[in-house]
Amino acid sequence: MIRNKLVYIFLLLSVVTSAILYKDSFRAYFFQDDWFTLRISNAKNVSEFLQFFVPRKDIIYYRPLGMQVPFFILQKLFGVNPLPFHILGFGLHTINIILVFLLIRILAKSSPVASLSAFLYGTSMVHYTPAFWPATLPFIMGPTFFFASFILFLMSLSKKESSYHYLSIFVFIIGVLTNEIVIVLIPILLAYRVFLEKFKIKKILPYILVFFVIFVFRFMVFTPPVHGSYQIGISKDLFVNLRAYLLWSFNWPEEMKAQFVSLFGINKQFIREFPWYFGIFFVTFVINVFFFYIIPVTLLILKKMKHFYPRIMFGIIWFVAGLTPVLFFTQHSFSYYLPISLVGLLLLSTSLFGYLFMTISRSNKFLAYILTVFLLSSWMITSIVSVEFNSKIHWVPRRASLSEIFVRKAIQLNPPEEIHSNFIFVRPSSENKLSLNNQDAFRVIYNKPVVTIYRNVFGKIIL
Repeated sequence: MIRNKLVYIFLLLSVVTSAILYKDSFRAYFFQDDWFTLRISNAKNVSEFLQFFVPRKDIIYYRPLGMQVPFFILQKLFGVNPLPFHILGFGLHTINIILVFLLIRILAKSSPVASLSAFLYGTSMVHYTPAFWPATLPFIMGPTFFFASFILFLMSLSKKESSYHYLSIFVFIIGVLTNEIVIVLIPILLAYRVFLEKFKIKKILPYILVFFVIFVFRFMVFTPPVHGSYQIGISKDLFVNLRAYLLWSFNWPEEMKAQFVSLFGINKQFIREFPWYFGIFFVTFVINVFFFYIIPVTLLILKKMKHFYPRIMFGIIWFVAGLTPVLFFTQHSFSYYLPISLVGLLLLSTSLFGYLFMTISRSNKFLAYILTVFLLSSWMITSIVSVEFNSKIHWVPRRASLSEIFVRKAIQLNPPEEIHSNFIFVRPSSENKLSLNNQDAFRVIYNKPVVTIYRNVFGKIIL
């Protein structure tokens, strides 16, 4: 009973800490792809609503249940107000924290390991961009269906009831229509059956069939554009991306990817300009790697605990497999692609640390708890410092702020009910244009084909 209460308290702590960490995101305004999604989600009749489910040929992604449908519903209920979008996002994030706990508890067969995983997941920096940017809602909602489908699959095995299996497949389909990255459940289930269960492919075949149908529908019937930053390639950039995703999983901010001058060399000017931040990122990374991996793996090898090796392999494969849909986008890598992969890494990290904790606690339980507090503190310091660092240099809060300034000024000068011109003039800047997503922002605000002109014009109102 006491242990159950502690689990609930720790889950509540995870949610509250996450809310405090991302509190500024609730004030973030729409920007960039938000405006595009709001525009294409403004269905006026049933026919236009059903068009949400027809893949567009001008964008690479297909996420009708993750983008158009929720944007349509929230826009109809609350208008052009970003707060409900952020509330929905955080509500789903809270559900994900609970689902991660349940999933890891089944896989690791340990509530303490699951609780630690849920806390690390909830306070991870991979959620920074989705917290601020409603257009990335699918990267919160997609994992919800991934975790739920995985849990239901495991329940179908343990309880031997086909109803859980059918429900898992249904949730999987919903998940793929929410975010195509959910398709990685297939290789992860295969890895689970290979390393942690007896290998049987029969129960996974329906998921593969779903993948095949959606693949044909999306890539053969409605071929998406694969060019620019979405161009697929195999080169040394593959390892650059993998390094970035690994560091982001340990709460390094996205900007750090751009500061590497070689595979392991970091821009010395950046270190000189931001010594405090870099010092924190580097020291906490070393601490986490040392206590989550190096020490426990060394002990496992010395004690010849070979039964632990399959779980290690499963965690590694989960992390890499979860990134396969995006790993080959050599020019398009972002930390918000990580919420599914991160859990594989957390399963590995917390399981290894759980073994280290048990080893230490046999001789000194107090020292084991002190080490746990030390590691959690190290993780939280990195999270807090990364949020502070991002608030200064990250493009997400900057563009959200710019977008809000321009929209509020435009409404003040040209109220929607009495707008006299179809032209809005904005100072020429790539950031301004990105923030407003070219023509989309004012077309959403005024609900008419307003033309935004990005140049300085004498005698006109310049925003």
